[in-house]
Amino acid sequence: MSLDEFLFGKISLLVQRRRQKKMVRADNTVQLDSIKSRLTLIADAVSGESINIFPAVREGGYKNNNFFLPEAVYFYNNTSDNIDFYVFRT
Repeated sequence: MSLDEFLFGKISLLVQRRRQKKMVRADNTVQLDSIKSRLTLIADAVSGESINIFPAVREGGYKNNNFFLPEAVYFYNNTSDNIDFYVFRT
């Protein structure tokens, strides 16, 4: 393993740990698991088809009838705005 690979691995691990700590600390964090059923109902009603929602590794997207959404959202200062983000993405 070269020096640049070693440094990249350490720095990326540090950034990932900081992100996780920030997510846990935030009171306004909304977890996908807590509103997944609600989002599924919205997606089914709008599309008229059966939609499955899964947690995404990064930003997410869709493939056929599968939606990939972030595991947690803490972008905004209050919980209702973070829930609205999920509804918008759906």
